[in-house]
Amino acid sequence: MSKSLSDPKIMVVVALIIGLLAGYVFHSAILSKPRLDELTQTVNQQAEMINNLENQLDELQDDYDTLQTQYNQLEENSIPLSQYNQLQQQNEEQGTQIETLQGVVENLETIVNALTQENQNLENELNLLKTRFYSAYNPLFVAFTLDGLDVNLTVTTDIYPQNSPISGEVTIRHTNGVPFSGDFKLTLTKVYLGAGTPSEYYQIQGTRNYTWVTPFVLGAGSYRLSLSEVRDSQGNVVLNSNQLRPYAIYVFQG
Repeated sequence: MSKSLSDPKIMVVVALIIGLLAGYVFHSAILSKPRLDELTQTVNQQAEMINNLENQLDELQDDYDTLQTQYNQLEENSIPLSQYNQLQQQNEEQGTQIETLQGVVENLETIVNALTQENQNLENELNLLKTRFYSAYNPLFVAFTLDGLDVNLTVTTDIYPQNSPISGEVTIRHTNGVPFSGDFKLTLTKVYLGAGTPSEYYQIQGTRNYTWVTPFVLGAGSYRLSLSEVRDSQGNVVLNSNQLRPYAIYVFQG
């Protein structure tokens, strides 16, 4: 038996689409960055609905093709006029349902495309704002004096999309200006977790450029980069982790 326009399932689908259209017109004016996750979920749900509607459309098309075949067969044979008229009416109703669902699918695809583009624009704006914020409020260096040593730690950037190397420069001089000779190592501590990862030791004679190849072993998040130990040329620890921990640069991975 073919489905008619008054089929409850079809009426529910059409009502849902009308609701989505109204909701899109209302909410498109108040989209904001805090709704990115909700927006992405909505886009995914609507894409799934499109897929379901297209499946229904395929089923209706199959029914339509079957009715068309029967219609053609009956048209070629002598049949009662009432049966002919009934089949013709079913054929017309099935075609109308297919046209209705095709329009619904096209409208929903338009909404999904618009929401997807809006979502992408908001994400781009958010990333730009984050970059400006970090550049303005998160210096790429920290400088301090401890136990007769002037120390300066820098990084080339504080934003890392993936587990890429951290590079920068360390300068250590005695307060009388004489370059410090020895070595140092770094530590990367994940904020809110408290777990840290140490680097290798780097030799230094006053100034040293460093590159830490795979520092973000704990995954995406916010981190504190600091010196964790400074040793003199004889291997004696002159600055330990407890002394150095407060002097950190915040970096972000992910």
